[in-house]
Amino acid sequence: GNDMVKEGEAKLGKDGKVNIEFTVPQPDEKNSADFNYRLEAMVTDASRREIEGKGSFVGVRGNVVAFATTDRYVSIQGEQTKIKVKTADYEGKPVATKVALRFVKREWDRIEKANPEGKWDRYEYKLRETEVDKGEVTTNVQGEADYNYIANTTGSINIETILTENGKQIVSHGGYLWVTDKNSGWGEYASPDATSIKLIADKKSYRPGETAKVLATLPNEGAHLLVTTELENIKTVRTMKASGRAAMIEVPI
Repeated sequence: GNDMVKEGEAKLGKDGKVNIEFTVPQPDEKNSADFNYRLEAMVTDASRREIEGKGSFVGVRGNVVAFATTDRYVSIQGEQTKIKVKTADYEGKPVATKVALRFVKREWDRIEKANPEGKWDRYEYKLRETEVDKGEVTTNVQGEADYNYIANTTGSINIETILTENGKQIVSHGGYLWVTDKNSGWGEYASPDATSIKLIADKKSYRPGETAKVLATLPNEGAHLLVTTELENIKTVRTMKASGRAAMIEVPI
């Protein structure tokens, strides 16, 4: 956002300086991020010439930051996914501490909205979040720890890292995981765009010789797919039939 928090006037001293005091607002408990604050100062001299200066700082929620990354973005229900957790202060120095992990399934409930003109019905999607698992790790002096997670449900899973400081919980987003079952099943309305095809690669990048695994989530079961790979032009063309509402497409690099 870019919201105005506070404004006012002050007078420069003979040394051309003025001290501004600002109390950082307490963040809402639902906020899972820190905030950047920007101070803009506009000074007008006797000739009505205006000079502007800017400065910024970060308003933090605690003293330590927790990160979590997965070794893959796509998993099959029952498979093990390794999660690497890192903790550090705001200068990047490692901190050994306890971190709670929370796994939240995100589903989109379809709500029918009748058209007042009676021509057709329209749909809206409302997000529903459900905790499906939780865990805990303690990072070492290098600020690192590993956690092995086995998904017991299909769909879109968000990972949250939770630190406790002075009795207050600090929640941060720690990555995500898309989970399908061995029969290519997919959670009903697990995506807000459940009427189209979504492609999710299991890694950010690949080296020559590797095989990319791409999960295709589909609007219905048993779809016939036309799959192409392209650079400047079309490299390969094939067709495949999905057994469920998802299909795992393997792409040799």
